[in-house]
Amino acid sequence: MDSYDYNYALASGDFLTIIASFDDDTSRWDAVTSRNTNADGLFVYAVRTTKIFCRPICKARLPRRANVSFFANGHEAQQAGFRACKRCKPEVAGAMPEEAAVRKIRAPIKFESDGEANWTIQVALPSSV
Repeated sequence: MDSYDYNYALASGDFLTIIASFDDDTSRWDAVTSRNTNADGLFVYAVRTTKIFCRPICKARLPRRANVSFFANGHEAQQAGFRACKRCKPEVAGAMPEEAAVRKIRAPIKFESDGEANWTIQVALPSSV
């Protein structure tokens, strides 16, 4: 399921297939261990030993399965006494903080192909450099 195109699923009405694929704890745990991006936003997992809840794609060290509980959303996890992870920020909708930084860095870089296997990379530096 990792290679499944989430945007295609939305466009084709296949979104229910994605939701249904994470309807039990085993499939949710598999999504957490593989950091499956398709699972992001569909549930959160909480770690009893740290009292923290995370997104399935959080890059923090994986907890022991025995210490993990799953919740439909962050609100349910907070009601159960867990606090949001400071790394993946599950209470904030959207991409991971690291992904925003990568997009910002890649923005001035332009990749061009000559139609062959040759690529040109151009970086637009600020005029003050």
